[in-house]
Amino acid sequence: MNLITCVQKQGDKWAIGHKNTLLFRFSDDLRFFKQHTEYKIIIMGEKTFESLPRVLENRVHIIMSKDENYNPYNFVSQWRVSKNAPLLVVNSVEKLFELVNEV
Repeated sequence: MNLITCVQKQGDKWAIGHKNTLLFRFSDDLRFFKQHTEYKIIIMGEKTFESLPRVLENRVHIIMSKDENYNPYNFVSQWRVSKNAPLLVVNSVEKLFELVNEV
C-alpha cells in the first residue's frame, strides 16, 4: 500500500486540502498521481471523493464514510461512470481491509 498526499503547514497545523479543493494544482503532480494510481485501488473519504472533478477512469474507488446509507452514485449522477471505475463504500477500517483483500 502506498500513500500519496500533498501537505502544507498552516500555523501550527498541517493541512491536506482547503474547502474541498487541492492545496496546489501542479500538472506534474497530477501526472504523477495518474501514473501511480491508474489500474489500482484508490481509497478516500467521502469529502475527497465529492471534490473530484469526475470519477477517475481505470481505478477502483473505495470511499470511506460513516454514513451507512452513503451512495456515491447519487452524487455522481451527472458524471459518466465507467465500468473501469467502480465505486465501493466502506464504513470501517476493518471492512476496508476485507474489501481490499477481495478486489
